[in-house]
Amino acid sequence: QASKSQLNCVHHFFSMNSSVEPSWTLQNPGSFASIHVKLAPGTAVNCEFDAVVTISQGIELRGFISGGILGALARIFFTKESFFTTLVENTNTVDPADVMMAPSEPGGIVLHKLNNDNDDLLLTSGSYVACDTSVRVSSEVQTGIGNSLLSGTGFFLLRASGSGCVACGAYGSVHKYTLGVGETRLIDNGHL
Repeated sequence: QASKSQLNCVHHFFSMNSSVEPSWTLQNPGSFASIHVKLAPGTAVNCEFDAVVTISQGIELRGFISGGILGALARIFFTKESFFTTLVENTNTVDPADVMMAPSEPGGIVLHKLNNDNDDLLLTSGSYVACDTSVRVSSEVQTGIGNSLLSGTGFFLLRASGSGCVACGAYGSVHKYTLGVGETRLIDNGHL
């Protein structure tokens, strides 16, 4: 569980340019975590269709098919994600607005910052909650039959790429490790 200073650090990290980028804050870390995103006028984020808990005045919600029909079908059948993605946009031209989001199942949430196109994040089925509009989320086949059968993650994963914030959820606690260059960490398959 993160301390208050860590949460403030995360908030500060994601709101360096709050006039342009959405400001992400993790609330109630632990089993029933949620995400609060402050949106400057004209900014937006994407999320799972059932992730929105509450919105303020000025927010407009729109569903769309991300990645085309085939990409959406792959997401729904292979990764247990939804066919539609929700665009949460502050349509107000002057005032900021906000949205609160949470995963459909209770559990922890981690906010992860992608820095560029070489900083992809692989997600297991059901763990994607929301992301900046500058982040692309697509499904892909896991390489190697051994990885697919023995990892407990299935044949398909989600890949988040681009630059921006990604919110990932898990049924249970989430522990984030930042590894140095060349450093590795083994994780038991039953805890992915």
